[in-house]
Amino acid sequence: MTTTIKTTKACATCLEEKLLTDFGPRSSGINSRCRACLAASAREWRSRNVDAARKQVARWAKENPDK
Repeated sequence: MTTTIKTTKACATCLEEKLLTDFGPRSSGINSRCRACLAASAREWRSRNVDAARKQVARWAKENPDK
């Protein structure tokens, strides 16, 4: 029996076939969106939700003073 290891995956957002290294880990395996699409989504959310993003950053800084 021959086992083949898949080294690429299609991003659920941009639909491009990319290397598995272009996808981040997820609790159930590998994320369905590539890192570039996740980053773009996060940038878009932050630009639409400036106040909420600032509150998140302030809360994280308060909870992680050593970092």
